[in-house]
Amino acid sequence: MTCGLGIVEAKTVLLAADSAAASLNNPEIYNLKTAKVFQVDSYGIVYTTSYRLGQILRYETELPEPPEHDLERFMATAFVDSIRRSLAAAGFDRGLGEHGSILVGVSGQLFTIGTELQVASEATPYAAVGAGRYVAYGALYALECSGRPARERAEIALRAAQKFCPVVREPFVFVQV
Repeated sequence: MTCGLGIVEAKTVLLAADSAAASLNNPEIYNLKTAKVFQVDSYGIVYTTSYRLGQILRYETELPEPPEHDLERFMATAFVDSIRRSLAAAGFDRGLGEHGSILVGVSGQLFTIGTELQVASEATPYAAVGAGRYVAYGALYALECSGRPARERAEIALRAAQKFCPVVREPFVFVQV
């Protein structure tokens, strides 16, 4: 389980995630050096649930160059198709399903890719995924008009998720694209 989030600010996207490796069904929690947020070319990516999903996204997926226009359509077609091909080649051809959710920051926009590889763009300038997402959403909403920089808001939201969700844990990792 995890908490990952993204914040759009001034045509950049800040992505952040915790470092816990845990399950709600198992009392063991580990902190891993393997980051759940990373940058590949012009994309910032946060993933949840499956470390194998993250490895496929980071090391095995050839991501297409984003277009200058109609980015949402591109994300729902060419981008998702590249992920689908990589997942199938790695034996994850059921879509994300139980494998997790993804946040993608690119070209100053933030997209959520859900369990059936559906692409969504939030009406808010932020999004969150993972077990701690509801706490993070509440903190991000409360901080939205605070004037604090994105990095500070992200850290506060992750700290809130860590406080109230037993499977979210420091250190927090940040990527800006």
